[in-house]
Amino acid sequence: FKYRPTTLIFTSLEYDHADIYPDLEAIRLQFAKLLGSLPSEGRVVACVDDPNVAALLGQATCPVIPYGFSDAAQCQVTQWAPDGAGARFVTRWQGASQAWRVPMAGGYNTQNATAVLVAAQHLGLAVPAIQRAFDSFQGVKRRQEVRGEVNRIVVIDDFAHHPTAIGATIAAMRQRYPRRRLWAVFEPRSFTARSAVFRDQFPAAFLGADRAVIAPAFQSGYSAGVERLDSGQVAEAIRACGRAADAPESTQAIVDLVTAQAAPGDVVLVMSNGGFEGLIDRLLTALTQRHGPSPRSATA
Repeated sequence: FKYRPTTLIFTSLEYDHADIYPDLEAIRLQFAKLLGSLPSEGRVVACVDDPNVAALLGQATCPVIPYGFSDAAQCQVTQWAPDGAGARFVTRWQGASQAWRVPMAGGYNTQNATAVLVAAQHLGLAVPAIQRAFDSFQGVKRRQEVRGEVNRIVVIDDFAHHPTAIGATIAAMRQRYPRRRLWAVFEPRSFTARSAVFRDQFPAAFLGADRAVIAPAFQSGYSAGVERLDSGQVAEAIRACGRAADAPESTQAIVDLVTAQAAPGDVVLVMSNGGFEGLIDRLLTALTQRHGPSPRSATA
């Protein structure tokens, strides 16, 4: 292994990286080896909301602290509610309840924050110091990153490219902007996304959005011979579930579509693990030309 952790946060385990691993079992094997490599004095902080994580914890060679919403969690999230762009939640751990707040939206960010607070307390940090760190956290680039706003049309950049991440990110944006029309614009760019591996899982991931726009699968030489994702089929499956969906033939066509049809109050969530041919900058420029004032940058 390249990493030799003493404290390991184990958040989730799903099939991905289809160019490296043939199936989920191959990934499980690698995580089992990682769990078995920790020193006896170490700790595994593990999200037992994920059944694939829970099933592997017997491989750990050190104590495990399960966390999450599940009743199986030692550090359990017992209450959770949206709070503006973030959330408030309560944990029960070691016989005590503690209230927390985080500035990032979505249940998955609450799970991540719970993992951090468990690991931090295990390493000796006090609750007030942990909460101050949460309060000062300004987010991660390309994760729910607001890139600009033009005429009350908010454009957000996110790295999501796996069906689970797409669905969770859309749900978080629905929480953050509950009464606004939500666009989900997606580029299938990673090897796994642009292949047909998740063809049947992608449509359901977009159902939390009001409108989905699926770009053509990214072209790259190393995916030659692999069955490619048909973006048109994905859009058709989304429409069959009662949601609006389009599969434009180019990035420029996406810019033109969103610019022509986005209205004040809309939220445009752009998801790709790459540059998406500069779509966000191009979209903000086109929206400015259509609606007038320059886009104002934002970080929240």
